[in-house]
Amino acid sequence: MEAVLHPPDVSDSGPAMPLADHVSEDQSVWDEPGLSCELAGEVPKEGLTWYRWYLDRVAATSVAWSWGITLSVAVVGGLFAIVGTLVQQSMSGGQIVAVTVVGPTIEEIMKIALPLWLVEKRPWLYRNAVQILICAMASGLMFAAVENVLYLKVYINNPPAGLIQWRWTICVLLHSGCSTVAGIGAWKIWSRFQKEGRAPVLADGAPWIVAAIVLHGLYNGTVTLLEFGGLDF
Repeated sequence: MEAVLHPPDVSDSGPAMPLADHVSEDQSVWDEPGLSCELAGEVPKEGLTWYRWYLDRVAATSVAWSWGITLSVAVVGGLFAIVGTLVQQSMSGGQIVAVTVVGPTIEEIMKIALPLWLVEKRPWLYRNAVQILICAMASGLMFAAVENVLYLKVYINNPPAGLIQWRWTICVLLHSGCSTVAGIGAWKIWSRFQKEGRAPVLADGAPWIVAAIVLHGLYNGTVTLLEFGGLDF
């Protein structure tokens, strides 16, 4: 049999392809490693990159709104860590590990959670490093204040004057200091992506966050050993 060939219908434009009105900044091809400036040359003027999108957001955000967000995070940031503390205290078994590893890890991560989320997901809401450090330090102060009230008013009946003084001095310094160290990590993430013109990478600030956890764990471990030796904190 002779094959019958049918000429293509010129009116048929082929399968319909969905057209995207907007390409997400997270899905931009210009941020792909294979299209880096070293390999593919400069990004065209109309090319969408995460950093160009970030600069547009910065231009659209007022200084007043930026500081309003900063103050809001400073007020409520420490409350997230309180949830972590309650979870930690509900754990059973492995008391030493819970006090020196699990507790400090949960508390320090949750104290810095809101500032860190803003740095990663809404970095244009910060205008300088001072705002990040204010949020981190205030989060530690808020956490310390709420924790002290719980310990001195709920958990301990008639706490001695020495314990009250210790908690409102040393413990406040511990929590605010560790949160500030972790805040330096968030600042490193925020400043580095701007210097390099790319999206934030959490690993840039990880050493500082880990340092805050280690400092907190060392304090807890030291206090625990002293309590075993007869000192009361």
